[in-house]
Amino acid sequence: MKKQFLSLIPMLALLIGMTGCQQNAPEETVTPVDTATVYNPDTNIQTEYTIFLYGNAGGAMDNCVENCWEAIKPVLKDRSVRFVSCYKYGKPGENFAGKYGQPGMLTLFELTCATDLAKAVDDDSEEWPDFDMYDPAWLSAFINLGKELFPAKHYAFILYGHGGGFDATSDYEEPTDAKNGIRRAVIYDEWYKGTGSKRALSNKEFAQGIKDSDLRKMDCIFMHNCFMGNLESLTEVVGTTDYIITSAHPLAAQTDNILAFVKAIAHNQRADMPTILTRMMKYTDPHWYTVYEDKNVSVNGDLEALRLNEIPQMNKNIKRLSDRILALYPTRQASIDQATDNVYRYAKGRYFFDTEDYARLLAQNTKDTELEAIYRDIKAGFRDMMISRLEAHGNPNAPFDHLSLSIYLMDKDTYNDVQVDPKDTLLQTIRRDAYEQTTFHQTTGWGNWLNTNTQVPTNNPTGFTL
Repeated sequence: MKKQFLSLIPMLALLIGMTGCQQNAPEETVTPVDTATVYNPDTNIQTEYTIFLYGNAGGAMDNCVENCWEAIKPVLKDRSVRFVSCYKYGKPGENFAGKYGQPGMLTLFELTCATDLAKAVDDDSEEWPDFDMYDPAWLSAFINLGKELFPAKHYAFILYGHGGGFDATSDYEEPTDAKNGIRRAVIYDEWYKGTGSKRALSNKEFAQGIKDSDLRKMDCIFMHNCFMGNLESLTEVVGTTDYIITSAHPLAAQTDNILAFVKAIAHNQRADMPTILTRMMKYTDPHWYTVYEDKNVSVNGDLEALRLNEIPQMNKNIKRLSDRILALYPTRQASIDQATDNVYRYAKGRYFFDTEDYARLLAQNTKDTELEAIYRDIKAGFRDMMISRLEAHGNPNAPFDHLSLSIYLMDKDTYNDVQVDPKDTLLQTIRRDAYEQTTFHQTTGWGNWLNTNTQVPTNNPTGFTL
């Protein structure tokens, strides 16, 4: 397995060169070493699914991904489901928790029931901190490599890292330039050595990496990242898959949910994806709740399987909502401000609020018939979108019996203010400049409401307050 692992990295580098410039691609090729000496599956079995894992996290999450590899191994009994992992270990320091790899190691291998992880990820592995996890070209090359070596009828993708939802300071080289890209990070590459910059794979770039690959689209994507269950983020990846798994809260780094995803695919290979995802949630329950509802933690959480192709219709309803509250605000400000100050907030210090709850409160407080109709349509739209979900309600100070997805919400002064990254004060960006580049704003005009609202959300029930 170690020799196969070592051979995949130059193949990936070769494919990256081909992705960047087909005409200048090197002529040499690298052939992976056959693993038949340690893995003897029935070669007549058709591969139904190839599952990709792509990530960089660091700290305790290095150990978590190792635990996932260990837990998944017994599920991969034959070639009907194959699993290829590309993971870069985090930086050294007191929080480094990897037991197989060292800081900066790039792990790239097929995981099977026979994989010796101590050999597949050891001191002989490639130390490649310059592998740019945030570059969509590298993501495309990884997907192309997996498709070439492990062709299948279907493909699923696990994105593993620190997410952030919409973040106005992520993924820019120039601190004052808000026009070079979209700042909604799904993987922060902590090995980037630039000054005044926090490089990350944004949602737009993630979508680009998939769409530019030979696959163009996945059968399902699991965003194992915090805060990605927000409308701004999900809108950007429409077209990369029809089905997505995500969370609007901080997502606990657990083995259970990734293991459940792989098991659901392996045990239900010929079922449709909604069936697979429903069974995934059953496999995850009840262990998933324990982290959130521990008496020493007590926070809320969610894990949702969605029909991503319902997002465009939802955004039409959000545009109606935005247009209506803008029209009502001059005469109904007190009622609308009350809704803004009481809508459910997903996490302290973050500007993510529950979309359906906000529509409900706006309709309830104003008693406007048009807002009531919009709320009903938004509520029905979320029912159409949801396939299956888990909700943890461990925070007694934020009782909330139903979650949807988050939406960005703040007062106009904050919206037009400079956001500063606390870890890199050179990163300073006006939120409005970044937000109004999003496809979500350009579709719904939601930034127009943020640029009008004068109510600072302060009294909101908040699910995650750590």
